[in-house]
Amino acid sequence: ELPAAVRNLSIVGGNLTVLRAAAFAGGWREGGEGGGAARPLADLTLLVLTHDAIEALEEAAFAGLPALAPLDLSHNRLRSVAPGAFAGCAQLRTLRLNQGLEARDARGLGELLAGALANLSLVRLELAGNRLRELPPATALPPGLRHLDVRNNSLQALAAEQLDGLAALGRPRLHLAANP
Repeated sequence: ELPAAVRNLSIVGGNLTVLRAAAFAGGWREGGEGGGAARPLADLTLLVLTHDAIEALEEAAFAGLPALAPLDLSHNRLRSVAPGAFAGCAQLRTLRLNQGLEARDARGLGELLAGALANLSLVRLELAGNRLRELPPATALPPGLRHLDVRNNSLQALAAEQLDGLAALGRPRLHLAANP
């Protein structure tokens, strides 16, 4: 049970496995189960869900968190992300998925993220430490992205098509350190 005025929430080391629709939108009910109306967490601006064994984000998993700006899902095992998992997160600007994805190639990453990021206004996307061999397809990235962090992966070369795709997004700053 959380007070409605919560601004920062960290859940680290839990066993959440699947985040269902509106997982954090209910807040708490005054008087316990069946009591007054659920209070949404409308003021929640920072959510950290690291090392929580999360494998799936269902449709609208973060619905009801309109003020959420940074979201950290690092160090999980994401295998499934619904196209509308981040629906309702109009203020989401930073998404951290460092060492948190099961996809190991561009196609798998593109499929994992397809549609989920398209309607977001992300400024920063962090994909460090995911053993990626290629950049994610530009079609899987949100338009207007300013920083793409793919440090500490397995990137060996960048194809002209990949760089052209990034240029079409507005030329985000690409962080490539610790890649072969």
